Amino acid sequence: MNKTIARLVAFLFAVSSLSLASIAPAAAKNSTSLGHGVKCTWVLVSSVNNVNTYKQVCRKGV
Repeated sequence: MNKTIARLVAFLFAVSSLSLASIAPAAAKNSTSLGHGVKCTWVLVSSVNNVNTYKQVCRKGV
């Protein structure tokens, strides 16, 4: 029984690692650098009737 639980945990860990790997590049493409440490990303503001509204948010890094 312990082997079954260990296999299940290992499988769930592998699946979660793969899903994170597929999400991270998509999030990275959402941002642009304006130079001088300023990075802008698009943020979802609202979603009404399947219409998404995004706003560009810029911040200066350290």
